Amino acid sequence: MLPTANGNPQIGHLIRRLETAERPILFGHERPDGDALGAALGLMWLLRARGKKVTVSFADPVPGNLRFLPGADEVGNLPVDSHDLIVALDGSDERRYGAHFSRALDDAQRPFLLAIDHHKTNTGFADLGWVDSEYAATAQMVYALAKEAGWPIGEEAAICLATGCVTDTNAFATNHTTPEVLVTVADLMRHGAPLADIIRESLALRSVPDALLWGRILATAQIEEGVAWALSRAADRATLNATDGDGSGIAGFLRNVRGVQVAIQFVEQRDGQTRLSIRSNPSTDVSELALSLGGGGHAQAAGATLDMPLDEAVAHVVPLAKQLVTGARVADR
Repeated sequence: MLPTANGNPQIGHLIRRLETAERPILFGHERPDGDALGAALGLMWLLRARGKKVTVSFADPVPGNLRFLPGADEVGNLPVDSHDLIVALDGSDERRYGAHFSRALDDAQRPFLLAIDHHKTNTGFADLGWVDSEYAATAQMVYALAKEAGWPIGEEAAICLATGCVTDTNAFATNHTTPEVLVTVADLMRHGAPLADIIRESLALRSVPDALLWGRILATAQIEEGVAWALSRAADRATLNATDGDGSGIAGFLRNVRGVQVAIQFVEQRDGQTRLSIRSNPSTDVSELALSLGGGGHAQAAGATLDMPLDEAVAHVVPLAKQLVTGARVADR
C-alpha cells in the first residue's frame, strides 16, 4: 500500500474535496516541527500548482531551523475567513491547532474539515480524516496523496515533503524508518530535494543561544530506574535570549544513554504551564502515557502540556514514567 495509497477509499474522497476547493486553508499544530510545516507547505505548493489560492496557518512562528523551507515566510497565525475548505495536518487532537482553529470548529457555518495525520492517538475530530500510523510522517502521506491523484511534484513541494520525512525519522535513525519512506525521499530527491542540505539545515545547525541552552539543560539532567529527565527553565532561556523552541532534542539525546528507556524534557512555559517532550527506546511505548496526560504522539516520541508549574510537573510525571518502565521490563520477561 505504501508509499502510494491504492485501495484506501478515503483517499479518493480527500482528493475530490481538495480538487473542488478554491480557497483552502491549511492548519498545522502548535509549536510546529518539520513534519507539520513540511506537510502543510508541501500541500500548499501542490495545490497552488493546480490554481488554488492556499493559505497556511500556524498558531506559533516558524522555528529558525525550518525557515529555509520554500514558503515559510508566508506562514502566519491566520483565521478561517473566506476559505472554502479547512485541512488539519499532523495534529492528533483538535486542541493542538490554536485559537483560530478552535473558533472555526465552534462555528456551525464553517467549511468542511479534512485531516491528514499519522499519529495513532488521533481523536477523529475531522469531517473526513485519513489517519494511518503506518506512515513515518504526515509529509509522506501528502506525497502518497499526490501520487494517487497524479499531481506533478515541483521542487518547492519536494523540498518541503522531504523535510517532513527527514525530521520525523531523525534523518532515518528511528525505528519507524521504513523502506517505503526511503523510497519516498529518493523520489523527492529526483524532484529537486537536496537531502544533505535538508538534514544540515533542519537537524544539525544550531544558533549560539540554542547551543548554550543545551549546556544549562543538560546540567539539570537526572537518571533513575531507567528514566532520564532534564529541565528547560524559562529564566535560562530569557538570560540567553533563547526561544521556547531552543533546547529541543534533549529527550532524544538522553534516550541514548545506556540503561535509559524513557527520557523526558520538561519545558517551563511563561504562563505557568509545563510542556513535555517524551522519547523512549523500542521496548517502551510512551504514547499512552502522553495520552493520559492530555497529549499524544507515537510509541517512541510523544508529548503533552500540563497545567502545572515545572517542579510540580516533574513530581507528577517522573513516577508515572518509572512505573511504565517497570511494567515494560516485566512484560519482556
